[in-house]
Amino acid sequence: MTNYLNNNIAEIKERWTPQNKNTDVPKIVLLDAVSTQTSTRWLEKGDYLRLKTVAFGYTFPGIKDKMGFSNLRLSIAGDNVALLTKYKGADPEINTNRTANIAFGVDNRGVPLARTISIGLNASF
Repeated sequence: MTNYLNNNIAEIKERWTPQNKNTDVPKIVLLDAVSTQTSTRWLEKGDYLRLKTVAFGYTFPGIKDKMGFSNLRLSIAGDNVALLTKYKGADPEINTNRTANIAFGVDNRGVPLARTISIGLNASF
C-alpha cells in the first residue's frame, strides 16, 4: 500500500477513517514518510511455478512431392505461458521499489512479465 491515493490494493477500502475505526488497516496520509516504511504487515510467501518458455514445431514430411516445397515447417512458441501462485500481487517475480531496482523482494505496483505467443511458418522452395 502506498501513501498516494491511486492504484492501491483492494484492502485500502477497509483502511482506518473517522467512520471506519474498527479496522486493522492503517489510514493513509498523503506523502507521509511513516506510512511508507518497510513493514512485515504486507509480507507474504512468493512461491510460484512458472512455465517460462515453451516451443513446438512440426516439419511436414514429403511436402516436396505434394506441393513443390523443399521444406515446410510450422512452429509456435510462448513466453510466460502459465503462472501458478497464491501471491496476491501481479507477479511474484517483480522486483521494484519505483525509484531504484535494488530493493529485492519489494513489489510496489510493478508491471508483470509479458506473455507472448509467436507463430511461424518457414517455407523453402
